[in-house]
Amino acid sequence: MKRRVQALIGILLSFLFLWLALRKVNFVEVGQALRNANYSLFALAFILSGAGFLIRAYRWKILLSPVKDVRFGNAFSAITIGFMANGILPMRLGEIVRAFVVGYNENISKSAALATVVLERVLDLFTLLFFFSVFLIIIPFPATIKKISIVLFLIGILGIGSLLLLLLKPTFIMRLFNFLPEKASRKFRATFLSFIEGLKIIKNWKSLVVVILLSFCVWTYIAFINFIVLHVVHIELPLYAAFIVMITVSLGISIPSAPGFVGTFHYFAILGLSVFSIPKNTALSFAILSHVVGFLPVILIGFACLQRIGLSLRKVIRS
Repeated sequence: MKRRVQALIGILLSFLFLWLALRKVNFVEVGQALRNANYSLFALAFILSGAGFLIRAYRWKILLSPVKDVRFGNAFSAITIGFMANGILPMRLGEIVRAFVVGYNENISKSAALATVVLERVLDLFTLLFFFSVFLIIIPFPATIKKISIVLFLIGILGIGSLLLLLLKPTFIMRLFNFLPEKASRKFRATFLSFIEGLKIIKNWKSLVVVILLSFCVWTYIAFINFIVLHVVHIELPLYAAFIVMITVSLGISIPSAPGFVGTFHYFAILGLSVFSIPKNTALSFAILSHVVGFLPVILIGFACLQRIGLSLRKVIRS
């Protein structure tokens, strides 16, 4: 019941932001902008978007190294299947799907794999907030984005603090659950210790530095793809504008939404471009093509990887 309520809230918020994105739009002008788009550049952005998951997979392979030296192909399959699931399933279930798939392929604890996903997301959040802080000096962000960033910063601090507490004081945490029945307590301890295993890279500062540098590479790469898509719809802005849009969209889609971030993605892309006084019709054409570039390649790759490893999405979700 709780999951259904969460999914319903996400869908309602998506409708709200989609309405805001489409309000007072001249669809004739949007159609004209899409017809005049440079689809050779669009094809390049489409290909680069799919290729970007090679960097993500390599970063995740390093995060998984304390648990097991997983094969790169399995890390790539799991991460693309996870992102594909995020694009078509509610409540970001793709993160759990990703942990399940790599656990299935590599015969490792799914709890440990999920811990690496949580850590990866925290690092992504702080990378984005770093970029936000730098570009805040150059460009005044909309007040909405500033408020969201403050909330996410506090969540990030709470998240990293919680992960450190779990890693450094596991015995203390386990004592908190001594009230559980013996059978449930044993199961909890096994799951908890597996989860802790996935966080051990925090103690390996050399590997952690590599992961942090790769996080900057991942988000710089995404900004570069945004820069290409801006030129697809003939928006001539400097490279840092692509970073601004990336930050705005990434912070915006942290809000609960329907699968694929429909509505939230489009509204916050328009909001990011409003900083540069880009007309709403033109900004919407960018948002539409950017959304396709961001989600369709990984959905196609994810389904192909599912077929390659002999799984179905229904089986993964049920498991």
